[in-house]
Amino acid sequence: MSSFSKRFKTILEQDEITPDEAAMASTLDAETNPQDFGADINVQAATAIAQQQQQMVGTVQAWIVKLDEFVKYLNSPTGDSIQNTLKDSQPDTILDKIRTTETKKIARSAMDLAALSQIFQGYLATARDAKYKGV
Repeated sequence: MSSFSKRFKTILEQDEITPDEAAMASTLDAETNPQDFGADINVQAATAIAQQQQQMVGTVQAWIVKLDEFVKYLNSPTGDSIQNTLKDSQPDTILDKIRTTETKKIARSAMDLAALSQIFQGYLATARDAKYKGV
């Protein structure tokens, strides 16, 4: 074993008190236990991060719902969608003129918004994966 390996092994086997922990312990009152500080901070931080993540996931889910509703409003074959209303328009009216010139643009816009909704759903799927937490 090289001298570096021996030294590294010795360091690993020592108590895991860092200089920061020792400095903190020296500043505490006599009746305060230094062990009361370390683990809870990590748990509180993890809880705060998880809560923030849940709020962000809820926001993205709300966006997805609104996008999907708007896509249906633009391009649903039934109901009061813009495309359906234009399809049923009377000849030689303003709606008929819009139908003849803008149908493709409306359909393309709906397709782009539906694609954006799918992209957001992909982000939600990765947000639930532990290896992407905090990214």
